[in-house]
Formats: sequence, structure tokens, C-alpha cells
Amino acid sequence: MSVAKALKHLSKSDPVMKQIIGRAGEIRIEPTDDYFKCLVNSIISQLVSTKAADTVSARLEAYVSGLVDPQALVQIDTETYRSFGIGPQKSGYIRNVAQAFLEDAARYNALHELEDHEVVKSLTAIRGVGKWTAEMFLIFGLGRLDVFAPDDLILRQMTIKHFDVGENPTRRELVAFAERWAPYRSVASILLWRSLRM
Repeated sequence: MSVAKALKHLSKSDPVMKQIIGRAGEIRIEPTDDYFKCLVNSIISQLVSTKAADTVSARLEAYVSGLVDPQALVQIDTETYRSFGIGPQKSGYIRNVAQAFLEDAARYNALHELEDHEVVKSLTAIRGVGKWTAEMFLIFGLGRLDVFAPDDLILRQMTIKHFDVGENPTRRELVAFAERWAPYRSVASILLWRSLRM
């Protein structure tokens, strides 16, 4: 994964990104081999801050003694999930993912063999896994370097803040604007997320 190459490219091609890179600190994209856990964490991260998601994930991991696997998570009841900070809807989604992995582990553990759009199609077939969750999985699960999630609220806010895209760009306009960062849109996204704290 040539993140260094991506940073060099973005710095050279986009003066605003160059400024963000100078203040962002180290950027890393490291794929994981634990696809199930990555998906669970992506579901937990929906519509909450990173800090809140980390706290909830830590409670869940402590409950299962660090073994975040489909067999363990499919058996946890709704009230126990609620005690971690995971509401009924999200706990249902997590159980759906767990059930999918239990029923067809070989399929889901081979997601790295698929093209990005095929991964999205495969994952969004699971109830509760939307396109945003699948896109986060592409970046943080598979380490794909050229993914942009236009439905991510912070990406939207930071693109509006740093670039001349107007006050209320459409989803299509954001996608078109992000083309300038190809083939390293994942790295550009991480830089935009980081810029929230600058």
C-alpha cells in the first residue's frame, strides 16, 4: 500500500491537500484479515463520533473476552447489546452480519478477491449494511486506496469547508469533485477526516 506515493501525488496536484498533509501527521491504511470485526465496527461507527464508537466497541470486546466472532455475536440478546450502547436496530444489523458469515464464511472471507463495486454489492445484500458501511470496509478492511464516500457527513462538511463546492453540493457534485483525488480518494478522505481536528 503506497500511502507515501499517494501523499506525494495529492500534495503535488492539490494545493489545499498539500496544506492538510503538512498538518495531518502520519497517515496509514492497513488492511485487516478480520473482515467480520471490521464490519461490526463500521456498523457501530454509523452516525456516532469516533470516540463514542471506540468506547462501544471496547465494551463489546470486553464482553466476549476479545473474541469478536459471528458465533459469539449472533447469540447476544438485544438488552445486552443495549448495555454496550448499541440500540436495537444496530444490534439487529450486527446479528444479520454474524448470520451471513456463519452461513457462508467462505464467500465473505474472500471479499479481497473482488472489485470494489462487487464488494459493495455483496455486502449491501446483508440487511443493515448500507453503501457507507461497505465503503468504510473497502478502506479500512481491504485497504483500497481509491474510495470516496459521498454520504459521509464529515467528508461532506470538510469538502465544503476547504474547497469551492458551494454551500449545499449534491451527492453527484461531491462524487464529481472527488474525481480530482483519484486514484487516491481513500487517502484524501482520511486527510479530510483528520482536518476536522485541525
